[in-house]
Amino acid sequence: MRKRVLAQIQRLVLPAGQYASGKRLVEIGSARGHLLAALQQMGYDVQGVEPSTTAAAQSRATYRVPVFEGTAEQYLCAGYPRNFDIALASTVIEHVDAPDVFVDACASLLKPNGILVMDMPNIDSFNAQAVGPAWEMYQKYHIYLFAPSSIALLLEKRHFQVLRIFSSDNSPLTIRQSRERKKMHQRLLLLDRTGLYPLVRSWYRRRKYPLSDTHHGFQAITREEIARLESWENSRDAKAPLTAQQRGDHIVVIARKVDPLCPLGV
Repeated sequence: MRKRVLAQIQRLVLPAGQYASGKRLVEIGSARGHLLAALQQMGYDVQGVEPSTTAAAQSRATYRVPVFEGTAEQYLCAGYPRNFDIALASTVIEHVDAPDVFVDACASLLKPNGILVMDMPNIDSFNAQAVGPAWEMYQKYHIYLFAPSSIALLLEKRHFQVLRIFSSDNSPLTIRQSRERKKMHQRLLLLDRTGLYPLVRSWYRRRKYPLSDTHHGFQAITREEIARLESWENSRDAKAPLTAQQRGDHIVVIARKVDPLCPLGV
């Protein structure tokens, strides 16, 4: 989890901050508040939006960060403050029933010329095409999947100017890894057909991630760790083989909210 938070800062927050005019940030899908807490240390004025009752409560209790329990649309309907400089949604849009409505909600949270930054699975990734249905991002909880071209089209139709798109998780699977993924996929299908998948998944998660549902054992991100972060452009991921072709397993997109009557947001 600590590696994930640092990666989110490196590949989402720091690049988006290059375009934002301020540090008022709302994270949609803020989970248990790990990232929000780190961003507070970086001087951001943060607000979380999280539909999970348990996660929202843990965020408030552990980190004392403000978190609204509900969706972005519910946050807006409740009349809470908006006009944020940055709206961040990490691996959220693939889970929502109506991506266009979700993007509109993100726009409503932002001030004019505010910045939206998202990451999501990349349907056009090398690994998705290499292993087909065995790709780990093909799962029942992912309702919509995007390619760089399709997420750009959606954002432009919803009055955003796309500033930057790049892929992350840019390492291609080896032939051996591809074979292992396909074998594992067949095993998972068998478990699913026999109704055993939920039980096995629960047992596996308890065994491998015994602390995944609590804060115990999580050491908060420090200012020193954040200060040592190199830019994403200088990271190993940015220099991995699939970077230039935007064929990594995830897409990061940074876009600016624009006035529909003034397409360049001037």
